[in-house]
Amino acid sequence: MTGFYEPELMVQFLQHAHRRIDGHLTDFRDALEVGEPDWALLEEAKEELLQHMYAEEVLVFPALQEELPDAIAQLLDEHGQIWDLMSALDEAVATGADLSYLFQALSALLAALAAHSSEEDFGIYPELLARLGPERTLQLLEEAERLRPPPGWVCSARAGQGRAG
Repeated sequence: MTGFYEPELMVQFLQHAHRRIDGHLTDFRDALEVGEPDWALLEEAKEELLQHMYAEEVLVFPALQEELPDAIAQLLDEHGQIWDLMSALDEAVATGADLSYLFQALSALLAALAAHSSEEDFGIYPELLARLGPERTLQLLEEAERLRPPPGWVCSARAGQGRAG
């Protein structure tokens, strides 16, 4: 199936994941604002976020590490910050925090994701095709479509710190 894709679709695949995550979280925020939180939306956002971070950390970042070490280090650090914000939101849900606190935690997560996604969308993602070429980019897309994080996976910035999300 992927053999018919243009290499640019790897970038679109990654960018589309950003839009899906943001969409789930924005829809959750909208429901939260009217006092009717849709917990399924939050769970979908979390699953999509974990899948996306895993694909980046296993496929995308290693492919560009040699050429862009500083950018990759910064993005990995941001993954850790996003991980912490998602974990804080999970904790707030699990402990029955009031809606105003949930809204604050969600707003912080959305802001961090917006900044991070922009850096990837306009920074590292455009570099994929240029630096890896069409054949390798297509291979990454095929792998990304099949890749799933193992149970208990933790982003590399938080691995070994006992912070499962």
